Amino acid sequence: MIQTGHAVAVAFALNIATGAATILGGMVIFSKRLVYLANPLSLAVALSISSGVMMFISLVEIFGESVNLLTEGLHTEDMTEETATGHGWLAATACFAVGIALIYAIDVVVHKLSPEHEMTEIENLGDIRESMEQCESEKMNVKTSTPCIEAQVQTPQPTGYYINMDESAKRALQRMGVLSALAIGIHNLPEGIATYVGAIQNSSVGFSLAVGIGLHNILEGIAVAAPIYFATGSRWRGIL
Repeated sequence: MIQTGHAVAVAFALNIATGAATILGGMVIFSKRLVYLANPLSLAVALSISSGVMMFISLVEIFGESVNLLTEGLHTEDMTEETATGHGWLAATACFAVGIALIYAIDVVVHKLSPEHEMTEIENLGDIRESMEQCESEKMNVKTSTPCIEAQVQTPQPTGYYINMDESAKRALQRMGVLSALAIGIHNLPEGIATYVGAIQNSSVGFSLAVGIGLHNILEGIAVAAPIYFATGSRWRGIL
């Protein structure tokens, strides 16, 4: 039976919002100042906060709620309350272990698709800032050049922070961005399920999970958009 109602609408809205956070992270490429602000320290703080939120909600809210629901579901007429509670705890712990195994298997698939996925998310930010600084210095050199030189450089130039590089480097960057997008899509599947289930049971739980996952998705949006942008010179390709 398909569920409908206010709770379902809220659950879908929260999932859409967490997905939009990825787009928000990708929009960093539209502003050099935002890329400068996205340094490893600030990103580490954001990731730590989002991880803390997700762990707290998972262990305190969702796990406790699952124990109660499993206790009610497994309780029979000839079973004592203590026995039903014990079965509920056992079933919840078993499901928790299965979830750990599932996310571990997904991580294995992600690393097979894109081995550099986690390492490049933060490390590439330094390269991005250096590329932008290089472009800015080149623009300043053009502006301060002599009129004769200025006349020679009047040819149209690509807008933005597009970097001249050989074709193999462009293909490598584009491949990294596409693989990162695929890996993040697989990785976000259980996160979307968790947000939906949490919001169905309790909207405050779903909202807290959405905040934690959204903060994490902003960084992932940067990891996908930046390589594709620098490989193609198109901001919109990076966003899409």
